[in-house]
Amino acid sequence: MIHLDDITKTYHTGKVDTEVLLGVDLEVAAGEFLAIMGPSGSGKSTLLHILGLLDRASGGRYTLAGQEVSGLSDAELANLRNTLLGFVFQAFHLLPFATALANVLLPFTYASDYPDDAQEMARRALAQVGLEHRLHHRPGEMSGGECQRVALARALVSEPEVILADEPTGNLDLRSSLEVMSILQRLNEEGKTIVLVTHDAQIGNMCRRLLKLNYGRIDSDEPVEHRELAAELLAGLPEDGR
Repeated sequence: MIHLDDITKTYHTGKVDTEVLLGVDLEVAAGEFLAIMGPSGSGKSTLLHILGLLDRASGGRYTLAGQEVSGLSDAELANLRNTLLGFVFQAFHLLPFATALANVLLPFTYASDYPDDAQEMARRALAQVGLEHRLHHRPGEMSGGECQRVALARALVSEPEVILADEPTGNLDLRSSLEVMSILQRLNEEGKTIVLVTHDAQIGNMCRRLLKLNYGRIDSDEPVEHRELAAELLAGLPEDGR
């Protein structure tokens, strides 16, 4: 699904060049659940943004679903992004005065082709994250965990092949974090490819594979041997456990 060959990234600010990625090689097969970890400034989010076609690498080759992307135009990248990828961010990025249903419909609003069954697709995506009862609630009427699940439903609505999540539990309490991770684990069991950036070792241990970056290079890339199941941890929390 994803193949990176010697990916580099340098940011140019005035006369200062900042090298963020220093030659990253990576393969992610369809159906994998990869966590990317590392200290602040290690290049985690930069790598995820390149994977998500939100930023271009300075050098190297990136092949996504069999297509080499470095030579594509911005319009071609946008089309590929809208077709193959779904995004979840730490800050939710929901429209505050729009309902959950309207927020989930946003990818279709910006796409060139608005499906006839878009409303049904959005309702189905909200049901996938357990929010079929919150269709007409606005972000201010929901908890942080529910807002993140709306954001996850928005990522799912166009039925992407890959979910990219940048610190999706970073703003959440323990219960809400486990609820989000339980959904992601279930989606992965159903065949979704997921790449997640996190600073939380427990969240990393809920994925299937753990890659550690340090100063723009891969330090380690290993399977998770003792994987934690979010649903089991969630079931063990007391009723008021946060």
